[in-house]
Amino acid sequence: MKYFLSEPSEGKHIWHICSPESLISIIDSGEFISTFSGDYGYDSGLNCYSDEVKGIWNYVQGEGAVLHLSWLGLYGEAKDSLKTPYPKNRLLIFRGWRAFVPIRSDAYLLRITGFEIKDFSKLDEVFKNRHPLIRFLPFIQHLAKMIWLHRLKTRLAIKVRNSNRLFIR
Repeated sequence: MKYFLSEPSEGKHIWHICSPESLISIIDSGEFISTFSGDYGYDSGLNCYSDEVKGIWNYVQGEGAVLHLSWLGLYGEAKDSLKTPYPKNRLLIFRGWRAFVPIRSDAYLLRITGFEIKDFSKLDEVFKNRHPLIRFLPFIQHLAKMIWLHRLKTRLAIKVRNSNRLFIR
């Protein structure tokens, strides 16, 4: 199931693979919290993919959902000589295996454009954990998922209308 905003997106299309739980958190909070958040964290930022990333996929911690984004700033191939911490406000492409937005990059450079649920079984786990009685009523579980997806679309549309920026912390 894919949901994209009807407004045309500008900038460079990138996407972040995550779990449905992370997707909910990112959309609701407007923040992506990096695993390493210190100034000297070697990979502090948002791992993502772009059209330049072909065939070689980076290991991802969560799966089942995809957050689609538009990058409005500068981007380019990361040079071998590039040292950490990486310069902020630049989308870095690492030899075709990942794209990366460094921590504390300007939130106005990154906009959410849509999301996908790739694996509904992972979404089922979210519901089973939040509502234990739902696991015994499959029809109610399906209805609850559809209502939840509609609410997530609505929250995303409101966020986009109000600010549509994503902080990388």
